Amino acid sequence: MDEFFAELDEQIEQFGGSWTAYIIRALWHHKHGLGRQDVIDAILEDALNRGRTTPATFADVLQSTFQKHNRNSAVFRGADCDDIFQFVGGKGSGVWAVHRAKALAWMAANGRSGDFIIGDRK
Repeated sequence: MDEFFAELDEQIEQFGGSWTAYIIRALWHHKHGLGRQDVIDAILEDALNRGRTTPATFADVLQSTFQKHNRNSAVFRGADCDDIFQFVGGKGSGVWAVHRAKALAWMAANGRSGDFIIGDRK
């Protein structure tokens, strides 16, 4: 596992398993985005492998988390630094992506390390 994900793994555990961090992890290597259901499935598998319990409304929780960090969502109420996810192909496309630079800034602002270097992968 590369340094980025080793660091993110530690942070996911240290900060109570933020679903936002899980979404960042699921989307990181997908520059052109990933289908919503693929993201949900990847995060569910990751969470269960870590022994984390998931809510009965798991997909809804992830959708809500995504929307709270997406400026184009009707529920977005955050500051510019909270705008870390995007809809690829526009709202309702079902394809999610992460703004890498914004995600790193968000992690740093929320007590997660942004000191590691991330090269251009995949």
